Amino acid sequence: MPFYIILLLLFFNHLQAQEAPYRSGELLLQFEKGQDAKKWQGLKSITSGKLKPLDEAWNLYLLEFDTLNFTTESLLKNLQKDKAIRFAQPNHILSLRNLPNDPKYDQWQWNLELLGLPIAWEYSTGGLTAMGDSIVVAVIDGGCDLGHEDLSANIWKNWHEIPGDSIDNDINGYVDDFFGWQVVNENDQHDANSHGSSVSGIIGAVGNNGVGMSGINWNLKMMQISAQEQDLLLESNIIKAYRYLLDQRRIYRLTAGEKGAFVVAVNLSAGVDYGKAADFPIWCAIYDSLGAEGILSVGAVMNNNINVDNLGDMPTVCPSPFHIAVTNTTRYDGLDVNAAYGNRHVDIGAPGAVYSTRPANTYNVFGGTSGAAPHVTAAIALLSAFPDLRWADFLKTESADAAKEIRNIIMLGAEDLTVLEGKTSSGGRLSIGKSMQLLDERQAIPENALSVQPWVGGQILLKFNIKEPGDYVYDIFDVLGRLRYRGTLSAAMADIYSVFLDWELIKKEMIFIRLSTKAGKRLGVVKF
Repeated sequence: MPFYIILLLLFFNHLQAQEAPYRSGELLLQFEKGQDAKKWQGLKSITSGKLKPLDEAWNLYLLEFDTLNFTTESLLKNLQKDKAIRFAQPNHILSLRNLPNDPKYDQWQWNLELLGLPIAWEYSTGGLTAMGDSIVVAVIDGGCDLGHEDLSANIWKNWHEIPGDSIDNDINGYVDDFFGWQVVNENDQHDANSHGSSVSGIIGAVGNNGVGMSGINWNLKMMQISAQEQDLLLESNIIKAYRYLLDQRRIYRLTAGEKGAFVVAVNLSAGVDYGKAADFPIWCAIYDSLGAEGILSVGAVMNNNINVDNLGDMPTVCPSPFHIAVTNTTRYDGLDVNAAYGNRHVDIGAPGAVYSTRPANTYNVFGGTSGAAPHVTAAIALLSAFPDLRWADFLKTESADAAKEIRNIIMLGAEDLTVLEGKTSSGGRLSIGKSMQLLDERQAIPENALSVQPWVGGQILLKFNIKEPGDYVYDIFDVLGRLRYRGTLSAAMADIYSVFLDWELIKKEMIFIRLSTKAGKRLGVVKF
């Protein structure tokens, strides 16, 4: 028997072995069409049994019985033989889906409910794209408590580097960058900084682990880049920090995911008050460079009730389409009295004074625009984890366009607030739930143009649902995204075309197959 069939059998046996919880002393009955449940003779044999209507149009009833006289299993077995009954089953107990069991979630994390996270978590809780790429968010700050009970599992590690051997093992230009990078000391040693720890907790404190709080992403990797020098964040060090994460994303692309990191966003909850873009040409130009690789940058506006359109603020006023500037909103959707605004340069609002992680396994409220920005950074990561192969393929192959699409979805999905009209370009407050639903609507395609299935004789069968005559290309990638095979197809008319390929072409490993027009328009992608 083939190994993959054995695995499937084991999987289904495992599923069958897990019995869904149910309420003792109750069964759900659906009677056959035309059967009058009120005249059901079987009730007489069930001591102390009571039949209550649930939905008479569907002939559904709830049977209550005494567990001292019957067990659920024995009574169910008998009822399933009754010809008057179509279905008999236990009254199963449901659990709420994708609400974390972290103890501080219900007590303190009002911001997650406000942003529609329970809706977004129904799609994904973060961590991986549909093609299996590990999603990474970079945090440029003063450091982070890497050993925190609610952060350590989600800290990015460069597994191609051997820590502490003073050798650049992965030849990426950085020696011993196992835990990210400390740009001042040029190592991977980070201070357990309170500010950076709190920013990281909002983005990705481990969710549903029964400990502390939940991040917006339950699972993802946070690349820590410390840029603080003697309590100062210098522009030169900020530039070095951006350079590091940009290198990691480029390496990931050039090595088809073998090295580097799939960085989708970077958070900087810092800036220069009253700064003008003309005075920071190098810094501002970086955001376009990052965006070209598919990285969105998020910045916090200054904590001052001023109009930055007139008075300036860096990096808020940088003109890049790949930068999102975030102001601070309150628990009751007001604009914080100490938060900056600006119709042209401030993009969106997000909650600021929220609960988060602090060093030494502690938690507390973390406020200001520094707390608002990481909500948007986290939203980018969570949207990147939307479970659709075409979306995951788009993120990798058309990275800059995908970054712009995520930014657009975040802006369009914002919750309209009167207090933000004319004070932000979106006119609203971040709503991750609405943005995820909007992404779902945009990704909905009635029919995939491509399907694949195993065939006899060591072959696989590809089927292409071609809607228009023309020339097409189908590419086969391995799990690391490396191109293994390219074929062409000429369609004389709209029809379903089939191609048989030798299984050995892909060496029996997980693959992705993509169909495109010769002009490069993607029509479908499947995983096999």
